[in-house]
Amino acid sequence: MSKEFYIGKSLVGGKNPCFVIAEIGSNHNNDYDMALRLIDKAAEAGVDAVKFQTFRASSHYSKNTPNFEYLKDSDTYKLIESLEINRDWHLPLKEYCDSVG
Repeated sequence: MSKEFYIGKSLVGGKNPCFVIAEIGSNHNNDYDMALRLIDKAAEAGVDAVKFQTFRASSHYSKNTPNFEYLKDSDTYKLIESLEINRDWHLPLKEYCDSVG
């Protein structure tokens, strides 16, 4: 049985068109303007939605986490911490997404 449901104003499931979500994740590099540019690129590509990752390094990693082999000269914890999204960005990013469609 195929169920239909709404994501925002889009009906998905059943015989409806595929709903495409662009994974922005933490590729904004903690730069708000970069986050906006990534949203713009996703909109230009015609996606239906974008997804950011919201996390706190302290919830997932120890400050003593060993460094990744391929990033020997980097502190893993500090690297992950630098990719956290500022929670104050949530509403403005959502509003920006709404404005670009």
